[in-house]
Amino acid sequence: MEGEGEVYRTGFDELDEYMPFAGGALYLLGGLSGGGKSTLLQSFLETQVFGGVPCYFNSAEMSAESVAKRFLQSAGSIRSNFFNEPSKHMSSQIGESMTAGLIKLKDRNLMIDDEQGLTVEQLKVRARNWITSQSSYIENGKAVLAVDYAQLLSYDHRNSASSLGIITKELRALSKELNIVVILLVQLNNDYKTRQDKRPIPSDIAGSSEMLKDCDGLIFCYRDVLFNPDTLDKDIIELIIGKNRNGAQGTVRALCELEYFRISDIKNKY
Repeated sequence: MEGEGEVYRTGFDELDEYMPFAGGALYLLGGLSGGGKSTLLQSFLETQVFGGVPCYFNSAEMSAESVAKRFLQSAGSIRSNFFNEPSKHMSSQIGESMTAGLIKLKDRNLMIDDEQGLTVEQLKVRARNWITSQSSYIENGKAVLAVDYAQLLSYDHRNSASSLGIITKELRALSKELNIVVILLVQLNNDYKTRQDKRPIPSDIAGSSEMLKDCDGLIFCYRDVLFNPDTLDKDIIELIIGKNRNGAQGTVRALCELEYFRISDIKNKY
């Protein structure tokens, strides 16, 4: 009645029309290798931290240093090859870009946890303790937990279907307990290789159909250039909504600039 929204903006206006993030919900994010899913997750987190929402990011896939570099390169528009040979690419322009990126990221409420092999219970304890200690969460009740990725958590590989299902159930329970958004990256299997249309579908989620049942929303990444080098959509990534518990499914096109580790709303350029 007072006009206070409960949803979290995704950073993509069209995606917000379909499926804005909601507190107490679990979202799966999947894509093929090199498809941009980690960069898309980064974009979601940037939108939150720049909006004052604290984010806890468990990155067993990459070190905290690598993640921080990616955030800096996105914020400062610094090309991905810079940190490979800084002395080769350093210039006054790069220095200005790095300073601008650091200023933009300074004092943002992002915790990068690169501990590997955590059980879901250990992850819940670490995330809960940090999130509930943040003043902005105490005041506004908003926070995000992101995990990159589900299959890197510790679970029983002999019974992966039920074990991965336990992970999603526990993380969904945490989202409801704290009324926060949980975004979980998932690996996909190779079933796409047998299809003419390589766009991911829900049955491509590797390891467990239970994960699909537990989530409130599912987003897939697809870049046509990976399969069709002559495509006109070289700089386009498709965000495919494979499940939406509270709305419609559809596809949103976004601008993909992986050389800056950045995916952004396409309307910002066109």
